[in-house]
Amino acid sequence: LVNYFAYVILKLISGEEPVEMMTKLLFIFSFLLLFYQYGSQFTNVLVTLNETKLLNRIVVIAVVLNFIIAPPIIYFYGVTGFAWLSVFIAFFIAFTKGYYVFIKFKSRDT
Repeated sequence: LVNYFAYVILKLISGEEPVEMMTKLLFIFSFLLLFYQYGSQFTNVLVTLNETKLLNRIVVIAVVLNFIIAPPIIYFYGVTGFAWLSVFIAFFIAFTKGYYVFIKFKSRDT
């Protein structure tokens, strides 16, 4: 839906005619909506399970990855590459948290 209404959304926000790059970036960043909701839910579960050290480790790894990968991505692909990197990092965080929540609950069943 965000991609379908991208032109209207950007026109409402900026008050100007959106350029193609703006709609492309909105399309890319719309993927973040898929990952942030799961990442925050897994964060709540990990905090409830008293796994804050693990949670901090996941975030630190994501930050280090971002700092290492971002400069070459920006150099070669510009702002579009950085937008995709942001989506990848959000996916990485949500997937890693979800993996550890799954492992934690699976170990409780046995």
